[in-house]
Amino acid sequence: MRAPVCEFAGPRRPLRVAWLSGLLTLCITAALCLAPPAATPATADTVLADNLWDMLKGSKDTDELDEKPAKPEAKKKPAKKKPTAQKPAKKKKKRRKADTPKAVNPGATRVAVVGDSLAQDLWFGVQRQFRRNKDVDIVRLTKSASGLVRDDNYDWNEKLENFIAEERFDIAVVVFGGNDRQEIRLKGKRLPRFSEKWSVEYGNRVDKIIALLETEADTVFWVGLPVVRSDRMEKDYKKLNKIYRTRSEAAGIQYVDIWHLFRDENGEYTSFGPDLRGAKRRLRQDDGLHFTAHGQGRFADEVVKIMSKTVQLSSLPQMIKRAEVREVVPQFPMPNGG
Repeated sequence: MRAPVCEFAGPRRPLRVAWLSGLLTLCITAALCLAPPAATPATADTVLADNLWDMLKGSKDTDELDEKPAKPEAKKKPAKKKPTAQKPAKKKKKRRKADTPKAVNPGATRVAVVGDSLAQDLWFGVQRQFRRNKDVDIVRLTKSASGLVRDDNYDWNEKLENFIAEERFDIAVVVFGGNDRQEIRLKGKRLPRFSEKWSVEYGNRVDKIIALLETEADTVFWVGLPVVRSDRMEKDYKKLNKIYRTRSEAAGIQYVDIWHLFRDENGEYTSFGPDLRGAKRRLRQDDGLHFTAHGQGRFADEVVKIMSKTVQLSSLPQMIKRAEVREVVPQFPMPNGG
């Protein structure tokens, strides 16, 4: 039996096409729904609606909502500098009275003290005597641990030439010998101290010093060595003083003998004796050679007194006057020595 044919059934091809067209239309519609809407100009209503919607959601869009005014930035205060610990100011060394400068008088008589550490002691004493006297100006060229023997250590001829070129002086006072108890090295040879050749060479060096000083000074005084505590040194110093005296007399300059100043009543060395006021004081240092401040004053005063007997009044007026006033009468007799 044949199945009945449906009246509405059309051909199969048109049905299939219609189905595909519907499916395509559905896809396009879905795509349009999912695509973002085109930007439209915002109106007051839309903005208000958006803001209300955002407020309901609890979100804050900082670009749309009013913001609190920003606090002005506080001015940064400049950082306080921590106080730096200041170093305590260095205390100025008190200058010795002998080093105190005084006003230079162009017309003053200038006295140059030249020599080793004993000359330096003499300079301190003379400088203290005349530190307030504008008519006398004291200059010096002294060097400790030097002498006329070790010219390889300190060339006195060269130093003295430079000193004379730079300084003007009228009177020169010389003290050498404290360090000259040594052999002399001459042209690769060693001359034993106080041998005949040594004495001749040493005497020639004394002559050279005198000649150099006389190119500038009108008057030169050579001061002998003082008595010392050591017996061996005392014997050698007597030999040196003999050379100084002989060469000074040959050159026509004044030799100043101070040997008797620092001896006791028995003629022996003593560290004590009268100062410029006659009071008994310590005059020598512990080494038995150099002088204390009181000894420097006594040393200088004796030299000034002897100088005043030779130098004319017009050359050294104040020095002569002070030397006469400050003459000291010893408390005990002091025999001559040398």
